[in-house]
Amino acid sequence: MKLKLRSIIILLCVFALALSCELQMPVTVEGAGEPCAGAQDFGFCKRHEYCSQDGFCIKAGDFCEESLKNHNGFGYCMAGYACTNGECQLAVSTCSSDLDCEKPLNCVNEICVCGQKGGVCGDNQICCLQNGGYCTSLSAQTNIDACEVCTPGYANCNGDWLDGCEIHVWGDDKKNCGDCGQQCPEGEFCNAGVCGSNNCHEDEIHCFRNNRSYCIAKNLMPFIGLLSCDECVAGFANCNEDMRDGCEIYLLENDLHCGVCSNQCAPASTCIDGKCTPNCSDNQLTCDLDSFSRICINPSQANMSDCETCASRYYDCNNDIRDGCEISEANHHVTSCTNCVSGWANCDGNWANGCEVNLSSLHLTGCTSCVSGRANCDGNWANGCEVDLNARKMASCNSCVTGWGNCDGSWANGCEVNLSSLGMTGCTSCTTGRANCDGSWANGCEVDLNARKMASCNSCVAGWGNCDGNWANGCEIHLMGNDYYNCGACGRNCNDNNACTQGDKCVSGSCVAGTLKTCTNPVCRKNARCNPSTGACISDVVADG
Repeated sequence: MKLKLRSIIILLCVFALALSCELQMPVTVEGAGEPCAGAQDFGFCKRHEYCSQDGFCIKAGDFCEESLKNHNGFGYCMAGYACTNGECQLAVSTCSSDLDCEKPLNCVNEICVCGQKGGVCGDNQICCLQNGGYCTSLSAQTNIDACEVCTPGYANCNGDWLDGCEIHVWGDDKKNCGDCGQQCPEGEFCNAGVCGSNNCHEDEIHCFRNNRSYCIAKNLMPFIGLLSCDECVAGFANCNEDMRDGCEIYLLENDLHCGVCSNQCAPASTCIDGKCTPNCSDNQLTCDLDSFSRICINPSQANMSDCETCASRYYDCNNDIRDGCEISEANHHVTSCTNCVSGWANCDGNWANGCEVNLSSLHLTGCTSCVSGRANCDGNWANGCEVDLNARKMASCNSCVTGWGNCDGSWANGCEVNLSSLGMTGCTSCTTGRANCDGSWANGCEVDLNARKMASCNSCVAGWGNCDGNWANGCEIHLMGNDYYNCGACGRNCNDNNACTQGDKCVSGSCVAGTLKTCTNPVCRKNARCNPSTGACISDVVADG
């Protein structure tokens, strides 16, 4: 009895020890909280998990193959540690805020980690922020090309990115053939991600469509609209991409697939002859809009006589029936879609607004050419050849015709000065024999030097004198002539101071004395008197010499 009791006690101890070991296998990591309140299994985290500082079990983000002291004991490093040379070591990227971490890392407990829970990524790993953040390897083992992007031909069918893209959907997996969960029908196999069978009978045709392989009875093909594996009977189409029911849609009368599989008619339209057709009123035309639809047209508003003919003097130049025959000869100055009436031109290159430029009113012979005597001096062809060269006495936009000058510097009023009529050779130069003596070029060279016997504005030619001091009438006295009072010089008269002589005169600028005159009568000259004793005239005044 004692032996049996002892055996029972020993067995209980062994069981308790085993139970203790089993409970302690998924140990919590150092510094992560003890126990782990969020754990579901007896307060401990599961394999490949560690207990976070806020008391929740989360998946480890970094696998380390060696036995890890003071870590979870299952080959994964906890947050804040990275696997280096087979050992979990504290990460060196410390931080005080998210700004200190290289994106997409975040600052958690003064350590840069992947997301909020993903830990520190090791070598050859990238940080992915989905599902709270995790580290993953880009390798042939994981079949991952980027965060949540599988290598072509592989798929993450279990939804867990920690084990990568675990299914080769382009292989021979009948349950995931071509895509996750795409299971091949009974009797078919998966080959390179395609379900099907190539064991067709003699009375069957082998077809491949939409990544599927089919055996179709030859005598059935006419009834399902098939001419061959890739060709439907005219008017039919394989819109569901399933070869088993052939070309199942009659395109000429199907409102959901009218004309082509992708063309669905509007609620107010019906598929007629493969075109979505609206219900037009009696005064409207039912016209083809494109290959698969029709439209209602009001002929009077659209300037059309029927769906293909424009009213007289109208044209459909944009080939869009929705706006009818939009170009008219009267409003757009055309004789066709690409020809202008005489005197008009399409200078903007846009036939939608017709021939918009009136060449005649703008003095143009073409979009960029002027009629004779006109010029485009502002460089803007929109206002045509705005300058009348003849009216402005211009030879070109910046030159004058002979005898005219642009003396105010403004070409807007052209060559405003008639140089010839003002005795000028230029705006500030005179012709020979003319002079600008008042200093104003507005009246040109107003003084005719030759006519006024002047050598310049303030000098006379030889033999002439300005004896009245007025230059306005020039050098009015011919000093070398016969002027008795200006003989040879201004104010010089020919009185020889002999009161009793008469007939003194000026000859060619020189005074000539007259003959002696007696006064027995007595007849004496003015300012003279007769000396009775001598009978000669004597002067009371001295005459000018």
